[in-house]
Amino acid sequence: MAMKKKGKSPGTRYRKTVTIGRDMYGRAIRKDFYAPTKKELTEKIEKFKIDQATGATMVTPGKPVTFSAWARTWYETYKSGRVEKSTEISYKNSIKIFSDFFKDAPLTAIREADIVRFYASKKDRTEGVLRLYHTLLKQIFRTAISNGLVTADPTINLKSPAGRKPAKKRAYTMDQYRAVLDLAKTHPDGLGPFVILKTGVRIAELLGLKGCDFDFEKKLLHIRRTLTDRDGEKPYGKTTTSLRAIPLDAETVDYLANCPEFHADALIFGGVKPSDYRKKNYSNFQKMVIEKNPDFPQLRPHELRHTYGTLLYQAGTDLLTISRVMGHASTQTTQKIYVHDTVDDTIRNIRFPGQK
Repeated sequence: MAMKKKGKSPGTRYRKTVTIGRDMYGRAIRKDFYAPTKKELTEKIEKFKIDQATGATMVTPGKPVTFSAWARTWYETYKSGRVEKSTEISYKNSIKIFSDFFKDAPLTAIREADIVRFYASKKDRTEGVLRLYHTLLKQIFRTAISNGLVTADPTINLKSPAGRKPAKKRAYTMDQYRAVLDLAKTHPDGLGPFVILKTGVRIAELLGLKGCDFDFEKKLLHIRRTLTDRDGEKPYGKTTTSLRAIPLDAETVDYLANCPEFHADALIFGGVKPSDYRKKNYSNFQKMVIEKNPDFPQLRPHELRHTYGTLLYQAGTDLLTISRVMGHASTQTTQKIYVHDTVDDTIRNIRFPGQK
């Protein structure tokens, strides 16, 4: 197959699909290879072929296949280079957790009861984490079947286990929001918190902002890129709806238009990584917030974003608009994660039959 350019993420411009084997029905098993140059792509494919021929990446015929060995092979064959970097990390961490539990158990020896025991040992994890474990285990065993390594899938009758409910995100009240905004205007590290509280951007989006992204005449902020610890600057975001335009209010325009950083075609925060920004800049700002307001909750950067979405909702903004502004994939995400109805909200919004 001819090489194809892949324009999704930096560092993977070229892609080639190679047939690496056949499943139990004779169907081709294919693997995509990615590289920034044609030369590196060719070298990567050749290395894989050599490893495959010498048994470095495949299970050794005639020997018991352990769960851990197949899980690693599954990842390298079906997932490596085909998912986002953050997803790769999540998958690798999950495989390590699986391997720590199942150790050197043969793949064919694992039964449904063993999977149930694994889930029970992780019952303190959140529902989202357990759902990921369940999904990966199903894929690992189903591909093992298609490769003729096992004849049954021990996860087939199991549902994703219930786990710990994730902690609810906190948010500032309107009065607290106002006080923190005023402090942000005077604090050396207040610019980032001000922008998040006024636009609801994610921290990776905040640190990827350039002055040219702000259109003060039209009162719009255009989200065009993100900056992450692992990938650096990249021209896409967390979801397909992350690239978006966010309306700006008059206060935001008046304040930011007078900041020189917002009139240059460069990263406003100088390329600082999210982890460093949280530890230094944001931490310094939060210390001042608590020092001046001991009764305020000490929020994480993402909870500033949550505050913005919650206050938009409480102000009467419809869920579809909030979903678009926040860059969510659906209004269900907006309602489930960012919107918290209180008793006061219910009393204020209810309309009794016959009420005008």
